[in-house]
Formats: sequence, structure tokens, C-alpha cells
Amino acid sequence: MEKVKNIVKWLKKIEEEDYPWSLEGYHDWKLGAASIFAKLATIYQNHETFDKEGIKNHIMKYKHNDEYFVCVPGDKNIIAETRQAMSGLYNLGYDVGNCNVSKFFQEPLFFMNDRSWSNPWDAGAQVSHYLFFHHHTGQKEKNNEMLNKIERYRHSDGWYSYKPSPNVLINGIMKIFTGFDAIDHKMDEDRLRGMLDYVLATHASHGGCNVYDYVYVLAKCMEIDYRAKEATKQLKSTLVDIFNYQHKDGGFSYHKNSTQIAYYGQKITPGSACGGIHGTGLFSMTLAIIDKALKLDLGLEVPAT
Repeated sequence: MEKVKNIVKWLKKIEEEDYPWSLEGYHDWKLGAASIFAKLATIYQNHETFDKEGIKNHIMKYKHNDEYFVCVPGDKNIIAETRQAMSGLYNLGYDVGNCNVSKFFQEPLFFMNDRSWSNPWDAGAQVSHYLFFHHHTGQKEKNNEMLNKIERYRHSDGWYSYKPSPNVLINGIMKIFTGFDAIDHKMDEDRLRGMLDYVLATHASHGGCNVYDYVYVLAKCMEIDYRAKEATKQLKSTLVDIFNYQHKDGGFSYHKNSTQIAYYGQKITPGSACGGIHGTGLFSMTLAIIDKALKLDLGLEVPAT
């Protein structure tokens, strides 16, 4: 597929430039860019060989006191970027050992309150990180406790304290699902169907995160063979729309007409109409999920989150 070839060509240019956020981006705050690139190297490994050792070395430059990864300061940023870095390295086949982020998860947990769960996108992300890290440190009991704790916020159509907008609710479901997938926790199918009914009644909102999160959840329909025909129709429609984000340089932008300007509050690109690492990462992961679900034979690999 020519469009896939163009993505790979763009990625090789990014690799040659030492992992900037875009070919028109800045060479700062690049831990996230390199971590996402690691997943991209996994997705397109059947199409091109990337310098895995070079990617690993770039990511490891941000390891702090052999505990966690630091690029953009702030506790929540460190948690998220450490998760992203570890995930990227695991996708490349490297075992970086256990990162100690326990100091960020002291009781009472900062995200386990009604105010936090009015935004399940953010609260769900913290739950996912919590499950991921405690899984990798072998603390199964803590994860079992967390699975019980979030029951307080579970409804038939998702997790929340006060019902948010549809895209925030779906993004929150996706974050919880990534946590479940990280620890291989299987959700009861009756409960899952209620959430999938809600998702199938909506459409993906614009933007990289919204599209990826929507497809991540929708693909669960295919896994349990529930309303699969409707899910297939939605996935095919989304597939067509995805390529509206691809630019002449081969990469995808986060928004249809511009790259993402900031990442965790730091300026990473001028917002040009061109390919960017974050957009290309999100839409490539989306393509890989659709490729697997619809058996399109694009040769893409779904990376671990």
C-alpha cells in the first residue's frame, strides 16, 4: 500500500534527524518522541528495519537515578512518560527492569475521588498507569485492590462520578481498558456489552487521541463477537477518515491541518500542516488495530501499550 510506504519513508527521515517531534519541530523534550517512535518501529517492522539500539540509547538518556524517566517535570508527567518509555523499550524487546514510581502512588491516591472521576479520561489514565507499574513489580494484591476500588465509579456505559461528554467518557473507557490489557484482566462480557452499546451509538471525535481511543474500544466488539457487523462498518468508516490526517511528507498530524504544538505543556512544533510523531503514532496504532480486526493484510503489528 503506497500510503504505508510513505509513512515508513517519513519515519526514516525522523530517525536520521534523531527523533524530533516533526521535520519542522524542535529538538527539545524528546523523551516522548523517542518512546512513541519505539512503538512505530514495532508497528512497521515488517516494512523496514529501524535502529533499535539507537532508539533505546536515546530513551535511556532520560533515566533518573535508575528509578524512573524524567523529561518534562511534574509528578503526573513523570508517571506518564515513564510508562511510555518502558512500553516503548518493551516493544523493542528490551527489559529495562522495574522502575520505582511508588513515591507517586502514596495513599490516599490523588486520583481516587469524585472530583477526579468527573474527568474519567485523566482518572482512567492514572488507574492504567497504577495497574501497569504494580504489574511489573509483581504487586498483584495492590492491583486487585484497585480493581475493587474503581467499581465505585463504574456504570453500565463507563466509569465516572458525574457523566462527562461522550468523547471524554469513551477516552476514559479506553484508558481503563489499557490498564486491564496490561495486566491481562478480562472484563465480564455482560458489563463490556453495555459500554460497547454506548460506543456504537456514537462516532469518533476529531483528533489523534479521540480517534485512537474510539477504535481501541470498538475493536473489543470484534474480540467478543458482539455487534461485529456494526463495529466493522464503523471501523471501515474510520479507516477512510484516518488518511485525511496524512500529509504529503508521509506522516500524520494530530489535527487534520496541523501538528500538535505542545506536549505536557512544552512547545514541540510550530503547528505546521505536516506529519508529526504524536499524530503518526496515534494513527499508526489505530491502523494496526483496524488491520488486525478487519484482516486487511497491511503487515502492521499492534504494539503493547
